Amino acid sequence: MGQIVGVHSYFNLCAFFNSLIYLVPKSCAELRNFGITTSGLYDIDPDGNGMGDRPITVHCDLDSSEVVTEVLHDAEDMIDVKPCEGENCFLHKINYGNAALRQITTLISLSEECYQSIEVHNN
Repeated sequence: MGQIVGVHSYFNLCAFFNSLIYLVPKSCAELRNFGITTSGLYDIDPDGNGMGDRPITVHCDLDSSEVVTEVLHDAEDMIDVKPCEGENCFLHKINYGNAALRQITTLISLSEECYQSIEVHNN
């Protein structure tokens, strides 16, 4: 009889651990609300934990009084643009790491403000 109780307890324990969900915050601001104050790379899930798209990796600036979320992308290097004429004569695709467009759109809706900086140098 003791072995059956032990097996039963083992299965209850397994069921408990299998039911645990790793909670991913919706935003860097939510991380701050949880008491995290160290800036760095974090996974966030703007559309909700376990909902829709997978979590995205962002850089959270938690050092200042204002929380800043930076979505990682592949356009840090200078791009040499040749002169061209006409509307949309130059296009450059920017990849935002593992972030789906829906996640970015949801993150924007959760944010107080959103901007993207583009620096132009004329030679």
